[in-house]
Amino acid sequence: MHENIFQKLAEHLDTLPGGFVPSHTGAELRLLRRLFTPEEAELAVHLTLNREEARIIADRAALPYVETEKRLAEMALKGLIFSIHPEDGSPLYLAAPFVIGIYEFQVNNLSEDLIRDLDDYWSTQKRSRPVRTIPQMRVIPINQSIEPHLEAFPYDMVRELIMTTWYCLL
Repeated sequence: MHENIFQKLAEHLDTLPGGFVPSHTGAELRLLRRLFTPEEAELAVHLTLNREEARIIADRAALPYVETEKRLAEMALKGLIFSIHPEDGSPLYLAAPFVIGIYEFQVNNLSEDLIRDLDDYWSTQKRSRPVRTIPQMRVIPINQSIEPHLEAFPYDMVRELIMTTWYCLL
């Protein structure tokens, strides 16, 4: 039963930007089993790229709200999903793609076993399948040159720019 949920999670991650290409050896499933518990995998397949409160995710997953909220918070701490904590509301959760997401969040959790599983996964991907997801970075031609304007700003200006931009994203 648990094996099915990891296969379902792998398929779910493959629908996100950047994808999660299957391997020839099942290395992707070993990697997911190392990162996620079966309960976390079961919940992760119910997350989308939209920021949502735990209550909405709990309803979709047909799980009790308190259990879902606790599990989502733990998953965010483990770097398995994204979380946003607005000052004036409940935490919001969303799916994290494998690359530019879960993979990068594991930098402080590296162990010999995890490194081996990552290496197995990267070296055994099926690269001949058609791409099913939108690439995370791409060039969009606009038929116009853009002149670079490089400028160094004082710390206070950079801080204000970051804080203003961050609050606009929430």
